[in-house]
Amino acid sequence: MQSQQPVHLREIWALIRARVRLVLAVGLLGLLGAGAWIVMVPQPWEATQTLLLRDEAMPREALGRFRDLEQMKLTQETVLQMARSERVLRRALDQVKYWTNHPFRSTSEAVEQLRRRLRLEPPQGVELGQSEILFLRVRHPDRQQAVRLARAVAQQLQQALLELRRNRAESIVAELQAAVQVAQEQLQHYLQQLQEIEAQLGPDLAELRNLEQSAAGSALRDQLNQLESELRRARERLAEQQTLALLLRKVQENPNRLLATPNRLLESQPALRRLKEGLIDAQLRTAQLQGALTAEHPRVRAALDAEELVRKRLRRELKTALAGLEVEQELSRKQIRQLQLRIGQLQSRLERVARLRAPYATLSAQVEHQLQLVRQAQQKLAVAQAMLKTDQRASVLSLVGEAQTGPWPVGPRRSLILLAGVLGSLALGAALAVLLGPPGAKLQGSLNDSQPHSPISYYPPKPQHEVLLPQEAL
Repeated sequence: MQSQQPVHLREIWALIRARVRLVLAVGLLGLLGAGAWIVMVPQPWEATQTLLLRDEAMPREALGRFRDLEQMKLTQETVLQMARSERVLRRALDQVKYWTNHPFRSTSEAVEQLRRRLRLEPPQGVELGQSEILFLRVRHPDRQQAVRLARAVAQQLQQALLELRRNRAESIVAELQAAVQVAQEQLQHYLQQLQEIEAQLGPDLAELRNLEQSAAGSALRDQLNQLESELRRARERLAEQQTLALLLRKVQENPNRLLATPNRLLESQPALRRLKEGLIDAQLRTAQLQGALTAEHPRVRAALDAEELVRKRLRRELKTALAGLEVEQELSRKQIRQLQLRIGQLQSRLERVARLRAPYATLSAQVEHQLQLVRQAQQKLAVAQAMLKTDQRASVLSLVGEAQTGPWPVGPRRSLILLAGVLGSLALGAALAVLLGPPGAKLQGSLNDSQPHSPISYYPPKPQHEVLLPQEAL
């Protein structure tokens, strides 16, 4: 096996010198290519527009501040998607009159090109959702056009977010209006049922409301207890009157029975009680005189006559008392019937109140709850309507300052591009010179040799005075 000979640096330099024209030609081509690149592909300018993002002010306690980082991140992602939307980009191109300078450029192509040149990012070193500041960057070969595009995209993004908030507020207002209408219809339904129950109650409505609103006793129950007490007293009075009338009828047959009548029964008949006392006094005087005098004595006979006179007057008074008792008994019976009628009416009213109390309480609670729902829905509707009015004037996105570019275009400078092109082409030319070898050299060795040829097999013999590399010395 034939060993490969190492490449000597002087040999490489000799090959480059031998083909210096090739190297220079390739270098010139690289210079021309870099120049053509600079002329045909201008360096882009990057315009930056600073944006300040805030939260909605109306439903927040801290006006304009986000509740948490997650909410800020979601909002910024929405802004990012809106900034890359076709509607925003097309409006921005319309604003800068892009189609006037590019009448043959298609809309979709121009929008896609602007989308590739557009970036929306947080400050350097900060993740998305960690800062309220965003930078809108737009690249364009023309510096003024880059500034105008950045400004136009920011303004159209601001307008798109304003429309988004307005559409959302309009949908919320419509939804809340429907909710208020449904709540009011339900409230009217409950109120109608409640009115029907109140119509059934009539004058007892105050009694039912009093039972529902206060812990005091029922006025109807107190009135019923009072009437029942009066009914018991009326019945007792009628019983006394009937007993007294029966007794007086017996006294008519035998007046002496009046003496055994209790004074309690005679309290309603003062005349009879006085005649009873007079009869007792007359009998006492007669007894006293009969014990001292004979029966024929004038004083005894006068006492007997006086006693008989009292009995006669007692009989006449008994007729009058019986007639009065009959009238009193009829009045007592009438009073009892009236009390029974009133008690029956009160009992019917109490039964009706008790029967309607449960549904009335349920409907009252439902009406109160529905009123609360209506008030809450109306409050939310008022807030949403206020948000709708404010959304027509202010946006959650604010432009900070004007769009600006740096002092130089982005990317490498032209001199660096030229230098890179020349150096690269010279390196390529040198590589070609080494690979092609010296002019007129032929490959050594047989074509049938199975071993690969050494890359320096065609080099001229080395001078004897040259210093060998360490490997060659071995």
